[in-house]
Amino acid sequence: MPDMPCALCHQRLQLCDSHYMPKCFYNSARHKGGADEIAAPVLGNMIDGVAKFTNSQVTKKLLCTNCEGLFDRQGERTICAETKKHDRFVFRDDRMAGHTRTDNLSIEHFPDLDWKSYAYFAMSIVWRGSVTTWPGNHGSITGTLKEYEEPIRKYLLGLSSFPKNFYIRVYVNTEDNVGTGFGFPFYETLRVNKRPAFRYEFNAPGLYFSVFHNKYFVGRERAKYHVSPYPISFRKRDFMKWEGYRSLLFPVVDLKRKGKLGREFKM
Repeated sequence: MPDMPCALCHQRLQLCDSHYMPKCFYNSARHKGGADEIAAPVLGNMIDGVAKFTNSQVTKKLLCTNCEGLFDRQGERTICAETKKHDRFVFRDDRMAGHTRTDNLSIEHFPDLDWKSYAYFAMSIVWRGSVTTWPGNHGSITGTLKEYEEPIRKYLLGLSSFPKNFYIRVYVNTEDNVGTGFGFPFYETLRVNKRPAFRYEFNAPGLYFSVFHNKYFVGRERAKYHVSPYPISFRKRDFMKWEGYRSLLFPVVDLKRKGKLGREFKM
């Protein structure tokens, strides 16, 4: 009998090597410029202050086979198909074709979009980051969901609706040469109109997710922040011209380069 229960369903079943970020993201990151141009991705660790080439993936015994399959069917399968690949970016080139506006695009603009998969995926990443400490110092958001861990767990299991007062915004990269990198979530506390709020942000190949919580969004305040009746909206951005994204990217550039990466930069 397994010693530890599954973190999601709480049943004592055989646990899998669960990924923090989907395996497909690592595959995309390894294909630098084409199907035949494969290289180990660069992993930057802000806690250790180190960047290096590595083929290792952040995994842990966390979920049972059934819950791994649930995460795949409800979110990851769609995300993996539509994020940036070496030769294709389905979401930008197909989903957003014809949309010239750059402000919030609500679900009504995408009649064929499986938006529930995007919402499920974003909440699953935040939840799995909070419920455990991941190897390699990728535990910067461990425990931050606090009392919201359980409502999100029930939502992910299909036992309840989307968690109250959470909102997701997905930014879509419109620059010409979209990269295939991705980043692990970080957590930030905020004050909105002098009231407490918090958010998580992370990026997938070609996309940037912001998961926001504010229990005071009502009436005019809700309209002011463009929160649609749906819990998710989308926005176009050229990431390299977006100050918010650049401020996250530049600290990574300043990390100490180790191993082969360090040797290449000395050449």
